[in-house]
Parts: sequence; C-alpha cells; structure tokens
Amino acid sequence: VDSAVDLDEGGDEATSRSPSTLPAFLQSLVGKPRAQTLPPEVYQGIFKRIGLGDHKAVLGMVIAKIVHNLRAWGDDHEVIRRTLVLLATLVQGGVGSPAGPMLLQLDATQELLRQHTGAALPFVEVPGNERFRTTLHLTLCQMLLMSPDDSEASGAFQGFMRPLLEALRSLHDADARGELFTDANRRALIGVCRYPPARARA
Repeated sequence: VDSAVDLDEGGDEATSRSPSTLPAFLQSLVGKPRAQTLPPEVYQGIFKRIGLGDHKAVLGMVIAKIVHNLRAWGDDHEVIRRTLVLLATLVQGGVGSPAGPMLLQLDATQELLRQHTGAALPFVEVPGNERFRTTLHLTLCQMLLMSPDDSEASGAFQGFMRPLLEALRSLHDADARGELFTDANRRALIGVCRYPPARARA
C-alpha cells in the first residue's frame, strides 16, 4: 500500500511495509521465508509447544492486537502509524505471495472489515488522523481486491460496504426530513467521500 510507505517517513526499517523487513516468524507465516530464516514448520512447532496454536491462530492474535491499538491508542499518532504500517505489511505478505487471502479467513480480520467506522475505531475521528484513516481503508480495499473471485473476499466486501451504505441511507432519510444540513451529517458525508474508490485499486 503506497500510503503506508509514505507513513514511514523516517525510513525506520522496523516499520517499513517491505515483506523483507517483517520479523522472521511473521514472514514464515504469511509468505515464502527468506533463505536465512528458519523453515515455517520450526516456528509453527514453537507456537504449538508454548500453547499459541497453529499459524492462523498466531496471525489472529496479531490482527487482534492491531485492532486493539486502533481502538485504544487513537490519539497517539506514532502508535497508529506503526500499527497501520504493520497491517499493510501483513497484507502484502511475502514476495510473490500476498497474504490477503489468508488474512480474510481470520475472524479478527472479518470483524475489522465490518467495523471500520468511528463508532468501532475512534481514531478515524481524531483531528489530524485523516491520513491514517485513508491508509487503513486503502489497506482493507487492497486485501479485498487481491482475490475478487474468492467467496471469503466476496462476503467480506459486502460487510465492508455495509457501514457506508448505512451512512448514505441515514443521509437520505435526513434529507427527506429536511434535516440534512447539520454538522453531524456534514461529517458523515465527508467520511463517506474519503473512502478510496475500489476501481483505483483494481
């Protein structure tokens, strides 16, 4: 996700989206491991031995932590920036092996796709976080568009669009009542218009 690269203004390798900078254990889960890393089976054996479960369970924990950061640290720009870069890096996966389809199988990812508005993720409404909000939505759109024919992606896309459709219906109803021109509706309309068009990522 290009905007995730832009977020990493300091060039900090620990937060770059490049798959080669993922921690070795994450790289082994979401893509082809680098030559100098241990085989995926080694990490998966370690995870099971310490009670973390299989690779999907571990990825689910990582996504759950990402969601927690987005919910609890909305006013800390550095935490949000690093969290979004990590999410974009996970979606990119390994070289030639995007992890989006795998992430779509996780309950935590499905929840994030269904609940990405200010009600669930307060950081998107914090002043100064507009760029972070756009990055989140670009990353989610990219994940959905990696496998457009996949049933998981199809169902997830419908869930992703539901909050937007609800916002538009609410604006339509407000207009019918002659109550469209309020600050709350203005913010809602701006929020909908900030979502990246799907065709831009196709």
